[in-house]
Amino acid sequence: SSGINAEYGEGMIHDFPNLTWLCLSANALDSVPMAISKLVNLRHLFISNNKIKRIENLNNCQHLETLDVRHNNLSEVSGINHLHKMLSLSLSSNKILSVSPFDFPASITFLGLYGNLISEFEDVLSIIEKMESLRKLFVGSNCFCENLPLKPTFNVKLIPKQTVNGAKRQKCNEDPIYLPEILSLLKSKCPTLKNIDNNSV
Repeated sequence: SSGINAEYGEGMIHDFPNLTWLCLSANALDSVPMAISKLVNLRHLFISNNKIKRIENLNNCQHLETLDVRHNNLSEVSGINHLHKMLSLSLSSNKILSVSPFDFPASITFLGLYGNLISEFEDVLSIIEKMESLRKLFVGSNCFCENLPLKPTFNVKLIPKQTVNGAKRQKCNEDPIYLPEILSLLKSKCPTLKNIDNNSV
């Protein structure tokens, strides 16, 4: 078998060393299983809807193309910048506070950071500038949305303030509609970018 979509069991992973596709979503995991480090042929990993706080144990997964870690408890991005074949990375709906261009492989074509707690739009600009192949980006519903110059007809709705590390933050719960100058800025930073939060670039 080349793929598994089942309830998690560490022994089960050991039984299939040649897996290329693995789904462990919604298994109440609080960490990335160490057994995954043995899956050297893994190409697609889905671990969304768990309680994972840190991306780890992927050092040997050099062929990984898809990583879905949505709806977890990540507060930072780590453990993936060496995965140079990755194309799709989904980190939406976590608790990520900031991002750095050194966190991500340059090979990514799809990046999902929707629904986190990123406060600086400049962080987003810095990461896309380093991504030579990025085509689609989702970064709406982050803290920085309330400070972006948006189209006047767009009503930014705010989620009630959350306390994060002692600081109160707000984030919008709709996709921003960017003004042309913002889209032009994004395009200048990343010429390959075609879409951001369903806005054509």
